[in-house]
Amino acid sequence: SYIMSLHGYQQSGRIVNALYGPYLAYLQGALLLLAGTWYRYQLLSNLLLGVLSATSLYFLMREVKVRYFLSVGLSMFFVTTYSVQYWWVAQGFSSWGVALFPLCLIPAVRFLKTGKVPIFLMAGAVGLMLQIHMLSALFLILAYAILFSIGWLKSQDKWNVMKDILFSVGVFLILTVNIWLPLLYVNATNELAAPFINKKFIQSTVTWSKAYFLYFPYSLPIIFATSLYFMLKKWKKQSVILRGLT
Repeated sequence: SYIMSLHGYQQSGRIVNALYGPYLAYLQGALLLLAGTWYRYQLLSNLLLGVLSATSLYFLMREVKVRYFLSVGLSMFFVTTYSVQYWWVAQGFSSWGVALFPLCLIPAVRFLKTGKVPIFLMAGAVGLMLQIHMLSALFLILAYAILFSIGWLKSQDKWNVMKDILFSVGVFLILTVNIWLPLLYVNATNELAAPFINKKFIQSTVTWSKAYFLYFPYSLPIIFATSLYFMLKKWKKQSVILRGLT
């Protein structure tokens, strides 16, 4: 069944992958078949995630004209952050969204550079993210809203920019029809149980005792604070692209 999970999730018949990261689920299944064993699959998926995250940030750095050696260094450092290693530690799917996030920002960067909306690139980036991790797609849309608002305000042809954005949204809906159409179908033909209300909410949220992912590796806060200091110090001299990404 495409909708129900008849084999995974303790054979419970839950509706998960049809609505949440379907392409990533099929990718992981293909990797497992290719690896042959669960151990080799873990090694293969970890390697793929590491290469993907480093490559993703490297391409973004080069897009904004960051020097080669600095781009390579930051890309390698990105792999060591907990947001990426969360998959290695606990198989958290958000790591795949984080890995692709820098790459998916490139359409917005190109819009700020050229003033032209990369219609298909933008739709493809958001569509790909939605096929992988829904919450990461929401964060990407919020980032796009900020960056495209900056570009739209500076544009001399605001109407055409808006038309291109709407056209890109239409392409995005076509690319993600396998997600929102089953969602509409499931809601229209089923009585869905209400979300579980966690009465011990503090035990499942980020408290100070669980905030280690914010400063792992330990050099991350230092690098972040230093970068932010110099960015603010030379704010007026920075390009619109760097200010928008900040």
